[in-house]
Amino acid sequence: MGILTTVEVSKKLNIPRSSLYYLINTGRISSPDKKSNRTIWSSKLVSQVQDTIEQKHLPKRQDTILPYRTTDINNRRYLGNKYRLLPFIKKVIADNCNDIDSIADIFAGTGAVSTLFKDRKIITNDMMYSNFICHLAWFGSENISREKIIEIIKNYNEIKIKKDI
Repeated sequence: MGILTTVEVSKKLNIPRSSLYYLINTGRISSPDKKSNRTIWSSKLVSQVQDTIEQKHLPKRQDTILPYRTTDINNRRYLGNKYRLLPFIKKVIADNCNDIDSIADIFAGTGAVSTLFKDRKIITNDMMYSNFICHLAWFGSENISREKIIEIIKNYNEIKIKKDI
């Protein structure tokens, strides 16, 4: 098999790239190597991912929501996204800011950086109203029921619209 890119691993294992990043970020698998700013997956690491999948270490919610697709905060990408900087940011905060209980993400954009600090008080800011709404959804304090949301979506999808022709 040799070495593969993230897209190739995702297709080979039939899992979303976000699941691969989840496994890396939670420490369930080793981080792949980087070559020319591209992530490179060795055969050994792909086997480690397969073993982890077989042990069901992926988030449980994926089983619940199928066949309905949902999105996570890191699936939203646009110019200026700081997703690739997350390991660096996490290390800087860990090395230099031990006793902080709140974080201000003043150019929050998609909220990728804020996601690192969900265990603390988060203050997010962005000029785009759509990002404000997403920040409320991902970082708000209200409880939600994914099952209820899926049920509502299913009900709306089953509505028959009468066409006047």
